[in-house]
Amino acid sequence: MCHASQPLGIESLPLVERLFADLVTTTQSYEGLNEKTRRAENELAVANNSVYPLKKENTRMLQENNKVRLLITFEIGFEFGSLALEAISSHVTPCYVSI
Repeated sequence: MCHASQPLGIESLPLVERLFADLVTTTQSYEGLNEKTRRAENELAVANNSVYPLKKENTRMLQENNKVRLLITFEIGFEFGSLALEAISSHVTPCYVSI
C-alpha cells in the first residue's frame, strides 16, 4: 500500500470519492463472483455424485458387451470352421496309400 507523505487538498476530494466508490464496487463484484463460484462447485459436486453410478454401470456393461462379442466371434468362427471342414470333406475323395 502507498503511504502519502503529503496531505491531499480539497480539490482531490472528487478523485478520492471515485476511487472509494470503485473499491466498493470491486469488492462487491468479488464477493458476488466468490458466491457464484461456491454455488458452481456445489452443483458440480452434485452432478459428479449422480454421474458416478452411471459411469460404474457403463463400465460393467462395456465389459459384459466385450465378453458377449468374444463369445459370438468364437461361435461364428467355430461354425465357419465346421462348415469349411464339411465343404472340404464333401469335395475331397479320400486317397489311401498302401504300403
